[in-house]
Amino acid sequence: MATATNIDPIRTAYLAAKIPYAKSGAATKNRQDEYQPIRSLNYKIYDALHTVTATEGGMVATAVRQACEGGKALRNQVHAVDILFETIKIFLTTCKAIGGATPRSSGRTTPASRQSSSPASPGSPKSSKNALDTLRNTDSSVKRDGVLKVEALERDGYRCVYSAYMSEAAPSEEAAANPNAAMEYTEGAHIVPFSIQKVRGAGQHLETALNLFGHPGMDLGKVDVLPNIITLWTSAHQNFGKFNWMVDTSTTADNAIVYTIAHLARTGSRVRQMANALQTVVDGDTLLLDGKHAQRPDPRYFDLHAKIGRVLHASGFGGIVEKFLRDNEDEGAVTVPVIQSVKHVNEFLSENDWVVPGHQEE
Repeated sequence: MATATNIDPIRTAYLAAKIPYAKSGAATKNRQDEYQPIRSLNYKIYDALHTVTATEGGMVATAVRQACEGGKALRNQVHAVDILFETIKIFLTTCKAIGGATPRSSGRTTPASRQSSSPASPGSPKSSKNALDTLRNTDSSVKRDGVLKVEALERDGYRCVYSAYMSEAAPSEEAAANPNAAMEYTEGAHIVPFSIQKVRGAGQHLETALNLFGHPGMDLGKVDVLPNIITLWTSAHQNFGKFNWMVDTSTTADNAIVYTIAHLARTGSRVRQMANALQTVVDGDTLLLDGKHAQRPDPRYFDLHAKIGRVLHASGFGGIVEKFLRDNEDEGAVTVPVIQSVKHVNEFLSENDWVVPGHQEE
């Protein structure tokens, strides 16, 4: 809920909503009332972001104040605040679009070889004894990515850490030791989207956004590392990438990390295999990870992922992007351009009246 403490800075800045807005790039967009949807959304994003970062000082409030101090005229102050939130929306849109992109698999299986979720017979999967060595000797652009995901698969016990389904890429001896395990196609999932650092023109936006989300020291160009990867089966990966569920972490007295699941949307499969039965995964259940492993997933990545998800859902902006991606999924016209350039992200936002046209340029 909005409070006077966390909303006052942006409310003060947006008093200028009563003043005609300076002309932007679009000749037809020169009346202040036409920008109300933009500022209403900014207001919601502000409140959500301040809430999830409150324990760290809520840097977004400071950023809004600084933006206001940079302009003497009221309309210039509001213009600066609008641009600040355009940067945040570029970050959120890019994360949402990339998170829902088609992921790569871990191991050597393909979708064509994927079995149904039924008890497996011993020895049914092909052995992956030499999978890691094969990847290490592969000269390709996916060599490092493939190695890391196989290493994550081994660390995670050849199973999805959300559902406990055994990976089809598991060695035959693992299947023989777990004859009743349901077999599923698994994928190595980056917690923080790896491809975001490849978006052209994103540098300054990412730096600003990371500071506001409480991770000023994180280098998104160096997140293709084992502690940023977990093994998930296809449905769990897709919903994690769409920020429909997330993970909160805590540390025990003996320095083990506990990874606690929280759902933000009621969608996708939410089951876990327990012995010979399937049980519903509920908030408070934990990921099946070794919290003491030397290469355990880094809590910082889960924290950033969770904050992005909470802001997307609490502000309603996630639904806006999700609908656009879904409406354009058949044409394949969204995920490719969105993850290539900030300019494409800004075009999407402008076309849908969520930023003032002409503010952001690549």
